[in-house]
Amino acid sequence: MLDTTSNYGLRFKPPSYHEIKVKRLKEVVKGTIDSLEVYRTMWKKTICTKLTYGWTYKRGEGLF
Repeated sequence: MLDTTSNYGLRFKPPSYHEIKVKRLKEVVKGTIDSLEVYRTMWKKTICTKLTYGWTYKRGEGLF
């Protein structure tokens, strides 16, 4: 990794913390939505749901 970075020299601009964090968050959210799709198709067949509890922030706003 360091050899590749040194090939760019001073022109190399690493991604910011925000760019990495936002990209990773989007990947995790997409993975969660994709995994829920499996259950949603089962729910249509079995008329069964999955019980969950919700999380809230300190201000009382729901996470989900």
